[in-house]
Amino acid sequence: MMPKDFRDFLSILEAQNELVRFSEEISPEPDIGAMGRATCDMEMNGGGPALLCENVAGYKIPLAFCLHASNRRVALSLGMDKKTPLLDLFREFTRRWDKYPVQPVAVDNAPCQEVVKKGSQIDLTEFPIVRWNTGDGGPYVCKNAIITKDPETGQQNAGLYRMQLKDKARICVPFIPAHDIGRHYQKAQAMGLKEIEIAVALGNDPTLNIAACSPIPPEWDEFGFAGALRGAPLSMTRGATVDLMVPATSEIIIEGKITIGKTHIEGPFGEFPGYYSDLRRTPELEVTSVTHRRNPIFEGLYIGLPLTECDWLSQLANSVSVLRQAKQLAPELESFNLASSWVLVGIASMRKRYAGQDKKVMNAILATPHASYGMKLLIMVDHDVDPFNLDQVMWALATRFNPATGVTFINEATMNPLDPIAPGKAYGTKMVLNAT
Repeated sequence: MMPKDFRDFLSILEAQNELVRFSEEISPEPDIGAMGRATCDMEMNGGGPALLCENVAGYKIPLAFCLHASNRRVALSLGMDKKTPLLDLFREFTRRWDKYPVQPVAVDNAPCQEVVKKGSQIDLTEFPIVRWNTGDGGPYVCKNAIITKDPETGQQNAGLYRMQLKDKARICVPFIPAHDIGRHYQKAQAMGLKEIEIAVALGNDPTLNIAACSPIPPEWDEFGFAGALRGAPLSMTRGATVDLMVPATSEIIIEGKITIGKTHIEGPFGEFPGYYSDLRRTPELEVTSVTHRRNPIFEGLYIGLPLTECDWLSQLANSVSVLRQAKQLAPELESFNLASSWVLVGIASMRKRYAGQDKKVMNAILATPHASYGMKLLIMVDHDVDPFNLDQVMWALATRFNPATGVTFINEATMNPLDPIAPGKAYGTKMVLNAT
């Protein structure tokens, strides 16, 4: 059954014994972060549940987290059986990728605007925004869809970016120029604009969260992609104080503006590779309104040493994105796994027919935007090896990989700026291991 919205997803998880509710009072720090860490560790060792804390000390609003922190719950978020094997999930995700777009529909009287707060009514501290790891520089919002639009074309974008809470009406939004929001910011700056508008959607339809962290082609929009994933259009409504369309069924919408050139210190933050980021100056969102459902539920996301929720949330989208783009140049590429459990590692299976063909596939993969940015090590295997079965991959490396001839280095390549071997530089050396 395809979830209708965030609340329906919670109901489905509970019915499938994938959600644990806590009614007793729970301390926001360090208990919430420790619970996120524990359930992710449990998942790596046989199974950990999603969590709903109904009584977070100091808050009246419940906190749900780790909702996508397993392949089972990713399958349920896509309306599939939770026992669906990962390779079959990949194939179905690929099929839905090819259904793009299913464009959203506009509605009035949206649930996300049942309560509207402006001016002195705005208070972000009423939401259970917590410090997820003890070394974090403050409380963070981590699971969201941050909506901006291109100042030239008007096309909207939704991305998932962490946000550090500063006070009741200010929150830092770190991003880099390569992100769509970064391009919108730079365009606005070049056009002489003084600010850009932003809406932050929280407690979203589960397919929108997947879409928001998907490296889709730049001409696509995440709302049409979420519609393709769910097989039906999302409902959108006009923002209360910004000229943006926002998801109508989300639990909470934070609206505001970023002043071009105005920054604030942000960080450190426990990042997905398992290391803390440094302090840096990032743009700051000044909130103009907060709208939400009656009795809203806040959704958080624990990030830290892999595996955590972001790894399961993004694996299918990252993998299918690279496959679809690389196959245009190398149709012999069979499957690709940007492995959630091996951070910054990609595994490609191919049908090799002649000597040197692996180099063609390698170059096609490395030319894709996400692999060139988010992958440091590429492992090449034959078509009879399932790249989502890491035992099979290790067997191929043990029996088919020749260290004398099977290693390729690519120097001075683009790297993920969060890679701890290249902090702040975003370039370094990539390696390819050929086990074909």
